[in-house]
Amino acid sequence: MIGILLSVLYVTIGYLYSDVAWNTPEIKAELEELRSIAPPEMINGRLAAAKILIALLWPVFFFGSIFAYTLQALGIIKPGEEDE
Repeated sequence: MIGILLSVLYVTIGYLYSDVAWNTPEIKAELEELRSIAPPEMINGRLAAAKILIALLWPVFFFGSIFAYTLQALGIIKPGEEDE
C-alpha cells in the first residue's frame, strides 16, 4: 500500500514538474517558434494527448512491474530470463 502511495506521489510530482517546465522562458520561446510553423491546435492537442497517455498508462507499468517481481519472488520466472 505504501508503495502505491509513493508511486502516486512520484507521478504527481513528475506531472507537476512537467507543467512547470513548460512555463520556462526558453521552452516558451521554442514553443512560439513551433507555433509559427505548425498550427497551435495541433501542438496543444499533442501535448494534451501526451499528458493523458502518461496519466492513464502509468498504472499499467507500475502494476505490471509489481506482477513481474511477484512472479520472480515465487520462482515462476527467473530474473533476466528471455522468451524464445
